[in-house]
Amino acid sequence: MLNFVKSFLMFLLFAAIALTLHQKVSNKICGECATDHSGLSEHSKQPPKSTSEYNNEHPSFKNLQVNDSDGKALFSFSEGFLIHNKNAAIKYPDSASLIHKSIFDYLNSNQKQELLITGSYLAHEIDSNSNENWGQLRALELKNTLVNYGISTDRISTDSKLGTYRYNSKGYYASGVDLNLQDIPIENLEKIDFGVANKIIYSKFSSKSFIPDNTLTGYVSELKNHLFKYPKKRVYIKGYTDNIGTNETNHWFGMQRAETIRQYLIENGIPKRIIYAKSKGAKNPVATNSTFAGRAKNRRIEITLK
Repeated sequence: MLNFVKSFLMFLLFAAIALTLHQKVSNKICGECATDHSGLSEHSKQPPKSTSEYNNEHPSFKNLQVNDSDGKALFSFSEGFLIHNKNAAIKYPDSASLIHKSIFDYLNSNQKQELLITGSYLAHEIDSNSNENWGQLRALELKNTLVNYGISTDRISTDSKLGTYRYNSKGYYASGVDLNLQDIPIENLEKIDFGVANKIIYSKFSSKSFIPDNTLTGYVSELKNHLFKYPKKRVYIKGYTDNIGTNETNHWFGMQRAETIRQYLIENGIPKRIIYAKSKGAKNPVATNSTFAGRAKNRRIEITLK
């Protein structure tokens, strides 16, 4: 038993000496290294990524300026749109809704102006199906987004420009879409007037309340401008439904919707005496009533000016 105790004590002594020597050698090799090596796992021993490598993993947005026709900045945003070398899609910043709202509000207040979207592309970036360059497709994608937000499609023009830029290591480029607000070209005025005088509205109706969307809000501004130019015109509102339900029920719903729009126009400054509302019920469908999407298109408001 005594021999066992002596052997165990000798083992502890040699172990302590070995640990001391190991620490001295490590300090000599590392010099003034302040890193605690004792807790490193095999995974943590991998070299850390540099800051530039990390930034490349996450595309960097650059500031965006919306200019007038003279190149003067009207709006400036900390983040703009990104394009990628894999396709013609656009990556939107988190602040995209602020950009959309600023343009929406500006166009409502400046009825003689339109937005020009210009998308950049490289020489080889041509879509094999449509034969369109990616710059035009990028501009059209952003236009569709803004139209869905509520801006009239007739107030947005698109263009493209051939560039010589380079994508970063992750395939992104941060200045591939330009936005400019400019006077509406004379050749576009007739198209805009026709669009205002022949408008289809799809607004959210409910039995308890009516909440106008951006499309209707923007249309009121365009309508006021149109009536200022053509003061003798009258506004005719027709309410339509799908074919679900009886003719009497559909006629009632159509009338309710038309009257709701009429009241909204009156509340927003359109003279009551020039607005006429009627219901067409389920008549004159513009799409099939056999699908949900088709019925949604048939539930509409048509506004015509004569």
